[in-house]
Amino acid sequence: MKLSVAIVLTVLLILPFVACDEQASLQDVVDRAIARTSEVQSYRTTSNSTTHADGITSVSSYESEYAASDHYHGFATVIVDGGNVTTVTSSNGATVTVTATSGWTETIVAGDKGYLRSSNESQWRICEVYNSRLTQPTPGTGTCSISIQTLDNKFELFNYLVELEVLPDEEIDGVNCSHYRGRVDQDSYVDMLRKRQEEEYRQISPDILEWMLQREIVVELWIDGDDYIRQQGTEFRFPDPNIKEQWVSGFVITQYFDFNEPIYIEPPEIEPE
Repeated sequence: MKLSVAIVLTVLLILPFVACDEQASLQDVVDRAIARTSEVQSYRTTSNSTTHADGITSVSSYESEYAASDHYHGFATVIVDGGNVTTVTSSNGATVTVTATSGWTETIVAGDKGYLRSSNESQWRICEVYNSRLTQPTPGTGTCSISIQTLDNKFELFNYLVELEVLPDEEIDGVNCSHYRGRVDQDSYVDMLRKRQEEEYRQISPDILEWMLQREIVVELWIDGDDYIRQQGTEFRFPDPNIKEQWVSGFVITQYFDFNEPIYIEPPEIEPE
């Protein structure tokens, strides 16, 4: 009897260390994938999201391409419940169906110059480009602002994953990928954002901080045999900032491809006023 108790106690003492070792190993896998994928010089993405808020469902799609760290081209659409159907074509040839209550936005960044047009204003406008790590752009004289995210910016959230687990492998565009899931530690993540914002810009208001801390984010990652992140899924839930006691929820799936392929992004031709 005493021996059995001793064995049970020994197992119970070992289990936490095994769990910690497994979590550390999984975090190493994620860290390698972040470092490896962040090194690419060019890539393309497609992203699709569904958001539910106040009984209304919005579906968004996003296509983008990046060349080095300062050339970017993106086209986004938002489709909201209801409205008449129309069709628009972007400058990169993509045809997108939107509704009357929906909209589209196209952005280009070429060096230190940004350009924007949308379903509300089809003519290109020149915009400021700002560091997307900040919660808000630095004030300036431009009529609009565009953020550009490097991959290490995009993947920064993955450094705060906890409760990591392994899911069954899946193929993404014909490439076999390991599949992982984890929850974002909001306390640590928001604390990092707060400190950075205060150092580089200004303090975040207490109301925004409280809202950020209430967010719930679960991330899935699909990583190929070369340690490239091929796909990420993000499930989110947070309080609606406009309606009390209402929550916004949804899911975003993003694929990454054409790593280090030749991609050329030029500024658009702007008609003189």
